[in-house]
Amino acid sequence: MPSRIAARNATVITEGLAFGESPRWHEGRLWLCNWGTGEIVAVDEEGKRGHAHCADSPALFDRLAA
Repeated sequence: MPSRIAARNATVITEGLAFGESPRWHEGRLWLCNWGTGEIVAVDEEGKRGHAHCADSPALFDRLAA
């Protein structure tokens, strides 16, 4: 029997993440950790990408991940 649930179309809004994790939608933007580069990234619906924070030390992300 075929499913009656309508599938939504997926849209790629950003590329080039080293290791994107923990996505959250907040105030019209997708926020996520890009652990491979030590960044917290925000992307809007049109794909405009901003870096909310860049860690100067990999040790900071080691402590956050623990």
